[in-house]
Amino acid sequence: MVMGTHPAEGSRNFSSQDESDAAGNSIASQAGAADMVPMRDISSFEELVEPLILRHRRYTFQAARITTIEEIEQGPVLLIGGLDNPWTLRLTRKLPYTLESDANHTGWIFNHQHKDVRWGFNPFVEPAREARDYAIVAGFFDTDIQQHVVIVAGIGKNGTAAAAEFLSQNTYFANWLAHIDSRRKNFEVVLATDLLNGDPSPPQVLQSLTW
Repeated sequence: MVMGTHPAEGSRNFSSQDESDAAGNSIASQAGAADMVPMRDISSFEELVEPLILRHRRYTFQAARITTIEEIEQGPVLLIGGLDNPWTLRLTRKLPYTLESDANHTGWIFNHQHKDVRWGFNPFVEPAREARDYAIVAGFFDTDIQQHVVIVAGIGKNGTAAAAEFLSQNTYFANWLAHIDSRRKNFEVVLATDLLNGDPSPPQVLQSLTW
C-alpha cells in the first residue's frame, strides 16, 4: 500500500512501520516516515485495510515519495491519494480517466475518450458552503509493472474518503457491479461527493468503464 503525503491543515506526523501485525496495531502509527498525512486520509486507509486485518493478511505500507519502482513491482499494490501520490499519477496515465492539475492548483479528472468532459476541484482553496469533490476508483492489471493495481484517489481529501467508502462499503460497490459486465476484469469509476459545510455526502457514480 502506497499513500500520498503532503502538508495540510489538520494533519499529523507519524513514525513509520512497514508491516501490520495480526493483532492489529494502531493503523495511524504506520502512516509514516515523518510525512504529513491528512486525518481523513488516515480514516480512508483504515477503511481499506480493515478486511485484511480481520483475515490476518499481512501487507506493506509506506509513503509514495520513498517508494521505488522495484518495490511497486514486488506484488499487488493499493495506491491511496490522487494529486499527492506520484505513483497514482504515473499508473493512471494510460487509463480512460486521469488526474491532472493546472497552474492554479485546480485538480482535474479528464475523460480521454471525450476531451470536453472533465471534473475539477481546487483542494487548496477553502471550499464554499456548497462544493463538490471528485475521485477515481480503479482496479486493473498494469502491463508495465506486471501487477494488479487498485487506486483510491480523490482530487481532495474528501474525494479520497468517498472513494474509500465506495470500495470498502459493500452496498455501493455491489450496486455498481450489478450494472456492468462482470466478465471484464479491469475497471475505472469516476465519483463525486457533495460538500455541505465541509461534510461529504455518500459517493455518487458519474461515469465508469470496464475492459
